Amino acid sequence: MTEIAQALEVLGFTLRSGFAGGADTAFELGTTREDLREIFAPWRGFGANPNSKWDKPRWDQIRRHERLTGKPFRPAKQLLLAGEYIGKAEILAARYHRLWNTLPRSFQQLHSRNMGQVLGARLDTPARFVICWTEDGEDSGGTGQAIRTADDLGICVLNLHDLEVRAEILRVLGIALGPATSASPSECAGGAGAGSVRYCSGNIVDDGADLLVNTNNVVSVAGAGVALAFKKRFPEIMPDYVGACRSRRLKPGGCLLFPLPDGRRWAALATKDHWRDPSQLSWVESGLRELATLARAAGIRSIALPAPGCGNGGLDFRTVEPLVLDILSGFDLRIYARSTRAA
Repeated sequence: MTEIAQALEVLGFTLRSGFAGGADTAFELGTTREDLREIFAPWRGFGANPNSKWDKPRWDQIRRHERLTGKPFRPAKQLLLAGEYIGKAEILAARYHRLWNTLPRSFQQLHSRNMGQVLGARLDTPARFVICWTEDGEDSGGTGQAIRTADDLGICVLNLHDLEVRAEILRVLGIALGPATSASPSECAGGAGAGSVRYCSGNIVDDGADLLVNTNNVVSVAGAGVALAFKKRFPEIMPDYVGACRSRRLKPGGCLLFPLPDGRRWAALATKDHWRDPSQLSWVESGLRELATLARAAGIRSIALPAPGCGNGGLDFRTVEPLVLDILSGFDLRIYARSTRAA
């Protein structure tokens, strides 16, 4: 995502984005010209406080970028919708959000901010195209608001979740990524350099990593082990998990990312079908590969995970551990298990 922004800036395109962590910030990190970036905030100060837990993911990305490049990064100036355009943006946002009247006021402001990203500060300059990434390739999450708006207005949407779309964008822009980052649309991601591995004891839900991994079945039962620990610590996450199971978005061998209450993310890694069944090694492997792709795309650097498929799943960590270390190489890993490499 960062390299795409750099290439577009060279071609003279104006970047519109937001101040959220993940793809928004990765795109912003590819820009330097203030006259070619319009970064919209829902309210003054959003994304600007490195000490705020809500803004921390964004600033972690910025700090990693500065370490990689060896240069300080100057964030863009905040652009706010003003005057009559605030009300007009809210009317538009309500039109494109299915549950507008149920949203908290802060969420409504975030979605209204998206109207500026698609249509400009006066809502009269539609973007030529929208480059985005969603976890399922659909109009989901906060990004879905911008996608639905663009679709309705006939603006081309290029979702980097689609590997063919991603490859064509990189080809047209002349971007060649190495094998460590070829699967990722985000610059600030695991795989961009050597990661670290630490074996931990204790409760994984207490870990401060960017991403916490929860190993699951796909019948929405969280009755034991790591899944139960997540359910007890973060009861707010259960509707996302249950909904993904019931809609069959989460399948054995798959992985999905969801938000945690503190702004970080958690991953549902499906190593089982029914909770009574044993885990399958092939599902662990495919799930880890999907996890790596999603984590890179989301700008994740550190991952805390259990021994996937082991314990209640019945797999031997001596078989699973090499998969974890190979597939997730490049991330900073906190593995809640005892290493078998010296055994």
